[in-house]
Amino acid sequence: MKNIYNLLDSKKFVDHVMNRPQRNYLGAAIFPSEPTDSLRFEYLKGANANPVMGNVIAWGKEAPIRGRDNMATISGKINAIKLKMNLGEENMIKLFESRNSGSNIPQSVIKKYFDDVIYTYDGVENKIEYLRMQALCKGILDYTNDGYQITVDYLMPTENKPTVSTLWSDETNSNPEADIFTWMTMIKENGGLAPTKAITSTKVLNHILNNANLRKAILGVNSDRLLTQKDLNAYFGSKGYPQVTTYDLRARDLDGNVKRFFDEDKFVILPGNGQAGKTLVAPTAESLSTTMKKVKTLKGITVTQWETNDPVDLWTKAAGAQIVTMPYAEQQVSATVI
Repeated sequence: MKNIYNLLDSKKFVDHVMNRPQRNYLGAAIFPSEPTDSLRFEYLKGANANPVMGNVIAWGKEAPIRGRDNMATISGKINAIKLKMNLGEENMIKLFESRNSGSNIPQSVIKKYFDDVIYTYDGVENKIEYLRMQALCKGILDYTNDGYQITVDYLMPTENKPTVSTLWSDETNSNPEADIFTWMTMIKENGGLAPTKAITSTKVLNHILNNANLRKAILGVNSDRLLTQKDLNAYFGSKGYPQVTTYDLRARDLDGNVKRFFDEDKFVILPGNGQAGKTLVAPTAESLSTTMKKVKTLKGITVTQWETNDPVDLWTKAAGAQIVTMPYAEQQVSATVI
């Protein structure tokens, strides 16, 4: 029997990976990875990003003391995210039959084996992305899973989490441009750089594109031409507003419920450089083990495999330990707009 583990190094596995639908995660660019050896995190967040000036003093005098501007400490634990699957005893029988007869491993078994590696890895990556986007949309992580509570308050000011006075779903009376201008002004007054990127859902974008005030500003009075995202971003660019990107990826939880990564009712303006913080990547027991069989390690996620005797089975598990930091929470806006 060919060693099934060796197939993971083959072109067949690469083709299998490349033939699946590719998902474009935005979280890795918004929260770039930063390795850490600790399972806890702690950082200081200032209440105002405006720089401080020193005082002019006479020679020989003591320097004035700079205060900490109500700086707050944000801390917490980096928890593990794991998922495992088993190949199943019937497929193990097919493996053993191919070994005993000297024949090739059945394609149906190979596909299930490849899928176990991909599905467990993707499952962990999906949860990491979900938590990134939930932190971005809400300014807080407050998520209960199987009775385990994760709570991290990123201390995003209340004014940075507004609900618009006239929802953008009211395409006649709302004024998205005025709202965005107000938020841009607030960010700059808080010492932030002028934002260049914004994220929203396709549903919100469609309301923006159909907005009467924006259509009039971009296309003129009584135009029946379709306003496009390209038109919108060109206009926003000319005004110094952020470029708008949509994000609508979803995943199912283990109960089969479909969850959006990015909240459908949000319009998020990112800090000036387009990065909201970091993704802290901590070690897991799986990544540090010298005895476990590791079949894939990528982006801080380790996939391991092992066999059991009762029942006879082959297990595949993916494990990661990651969480985001958001030290620039006062330099972004997460608005509820519909």
